[in-house]
Amino acid sequence: ALLRQAAALALACANREEAAIAMAQKVFKRMFEQIAATGAAGRLHTQLNVQLLSRLHAACPKVGRFVLEYLMHTDDEHKYNEEVVLLLLHAQVIQMSELSSHLAKQMDGGRNAAAVAFSAWLVRRCLVDEPVV
Repeated sequence: ALLRQAAALALACANREEAAIAMAQKVFKRMFEQIAATGAAGRLHTQLNVQLLSRLHAACPKVGRFVLEYLMHTDDEHKYNEEVVLLLLHAQVIQMSELSSHLAKQMDGGRNAAAVAFSAWLVRRCLVDEPVV
């Protein structure tokens, strides 16, 4: 019920895009605050937050672009969070084509080791281990 209400609230506002993006920003921020929780509870919180973002994205497609931009401009610990990125890709909140473009820029010709390692992991995970897209 909460998931349906989030999108309905955004749609009920006068400026749908602004409301959806503001809500997405709060959800995204809260998701990384809750990431510190370990075990199944932490994963459940992350999954619920991604589903909220997915519903907001369905109501306002600009939410996906906002989430990707926000993700790529956070610190490396959050930016390269494997679980979050995979969940966002599975939920189709972010698109692989846009993500790969951002990662290519961040790799900086191989000088950014964290971006290179994450990109290699993502390729291996999405193409070999478990096709996502």
